[in-house]
Amino acid sequence: MNLKYLIALLLMFFTLPLNADIVIKEAIAVTSTPKSKSGAIFMIIHNHSKDIDRLLSAKTTVSKMAQLHSSEREGDVMKMVHVKEGFEVPSHGHLNLEPGGKHIMLMGLLETLVKDSYFNLILEFENTGEIEVEVMYKGSAMSMKKKDHSHDH
Repeated sequence: MNLKYLIALLLMFFTLPLNADIVIKEAIAVTSTPKSKSGAIFMIIHNHSKDIDRLLSAKTTVSKMAQLHSSEREGDVMKMVHVKEGFEVPSHGHLNLEPGGKHIMLMGLLETLVKDSYFNLILEFENTGEIEVEVMYKGSAMSMKKKDHSHDH
């Protein structure tokens, strides 16, 4: 076997993520207005493990605080509630963090985010530990509504 090929295979093997059971997809952030001091993060968390995991917390340097929240209806009013116990990620399943449901709330943004820029977010899971994720800031909800062409995915 070619030595260069063998070395490349070994390097590839050792650079695979150790926590490949949890895969994060489509991590995006939005704010309500361009100058908002708060925002929300949405994503899909896939769990390829045979074991249930739990998202316990999130942290980032772009805000003073990041909390796990759930939107709940109380009569005619939607409220956001801090979910201290975290969110279950089912085995061989996924968890959707999405508008109007479970999400990560950014409070006390420390800078004005630039549309289509990225920032790092650290997610802490009960079993998997910490995973660092790149989150794309998609802009404010106001600017997104102006550009919405109402097509489904």
